[in-house]
Amino acid sequence: MTACFKLCLADLNLVEVKYVNDSTTPPNYQLLNHEELISTLSAVPQITAILGNDTTNWNVRELSGGNLNLVHAIDGTAGSVCVKRSLPYFRALGESSPMPLDRIVFEHRAIREHARHTPNMLPQILYFDADLFLMVMEYLDGYTELRKLLMTSKACSSLGEQLGDYLARTMFLTSDLALSPSERRLQAASMAGNWGMFKWMEELSYTDPYTHRPRNSWNSPYLDDIANEFRNDGLLKRAVSRLKEKYMADPAVLVHGDLHTDSILVGENGIRVIDMEHSFYGPFGYDFGHLLGHLFLNYFSQNKDATTFKKQTPYQSWIVDVIQNLWRHFVTEFTLLWNTSRTGGSYPIELFEGCGDLESSTLALKTFVQRTLHNAAGFTGIEMNRRILSWGDVPDFENIEDAYCRSITERRCLNFGRYLILNANRFQDIGEVTRTAEAFLLGMDLTD
Repeated sequence: MTACFKLCLADLNLVEVKYVNDSTTPPNYQLLNHEELISTLSAVPQITAILGNDTTNWNVRELSGGNLNLVHAIDGTAGSVCVKRSLPYFRALGESSPMPLDRIVFEHRAIREHARHTPNMLPQILYFDADLFLMVMEYLDGYTELRKLLMTSKACSSLGEQLGDYLARTMFLTSDLALSPSERRLQAASMAGNWGMFKWMEELSYTDPYTHRPRNSWNSPYLDDIANEFRNDGLLKRAVSRLKEKYMADPAVLVHGDLHTDSILVGENGIRVIDMEHSFYGPFGYDFGHLLGHLFLNYFSQNKDATTFKKQTPYQSWIVDVIQNLWRHFVTEFTLLWNTSRTGGSYPIELFEGCGDLESSTLALKTFVQRTLHNAAGFTGIEMNRRILSWGDVPDFENIEDAYCRSITERRCLNFGRYLILNANRFQDIGEVTRTAEAFLLGMDLTD
């Protein structure tokens, strides 16, 4: 490591990363049992201040059987904390599928940076140990995964507004619009070591659905024909490859990287965004599209029997309202930041407002927002196709027990996803996107 880069790391207050993307588990890694976990954390004042000093009253319980991490709650006499540790492999695929342990280092950085801009929308970090690949956060009591609420058709107040604000602020304030070119480049460099997680998503999202992979999984035999169709659609694969190029080579903003409805918790005090181990510097609109992909998957999944479906249900109309409110609040907040916080190297004020050219500034903003919508539409299609054809499931579809009925809804999702990818640059506003979704929901054929 050069002296210059060491200095940059020191200036950014970063932890030097060890064992990045190494398939060999480092010698100091241990799968701590409950007693060892308690012993380790009992020496941390920030933790004992919450749980109490008497560790005999501490109780450890598992919160998640997820594929990437071990997540536990520790309850004490005065409160609780949440403990997250990286697993060195992908649990569902076994130890033959190593995963980079240092992803939690990048998650820690991303949470801290996003929390600077949206302080009430991320969990508070109480303690972090890079050598143990361990992070302790506040315990979010009373919060529920957004996906669970959507799957039970429960409405959430001001959901779109909160998500729109989160996306606008995290996009704008981590980009060249707010940062100097050197600041943005250093921030991007600080996340570049998370490439093991990028590679994983590149394969699952941009390659696997459009080729033969042993780990691919879809609703066979009902979707065999459309899966084969996607593998042989050259126009689609070229469009997918252009989006993959943006994903790989456009380090514009610090993105969550895997923003779906399980990584958003909803409680009385608003939303909390979690699970940022896929974070990286990526294109404008990426997080937006990833999230919309899951909102639209749930929107389509509300049809329990697509063979008799005639029109949107009231809950589907509510999801559409959430999506439209999300975009409107994103644009409103982004516009406010454009007018008040554009201090970076991109679209400098001195070229526009500084010389009285307000009209050009307004037109530049409009073009910027339009491009973000186009990116988001394309990435929405990418995520929908990936979840249905590649490895990974769509829990929302579990409510449709009959495989054939489920395949009708899945096929409509795939056709919608393909349309978004091929026509992303045609959309002028979010209303066009939601109206297109409704058309595919009703089984209409919009192909040229």
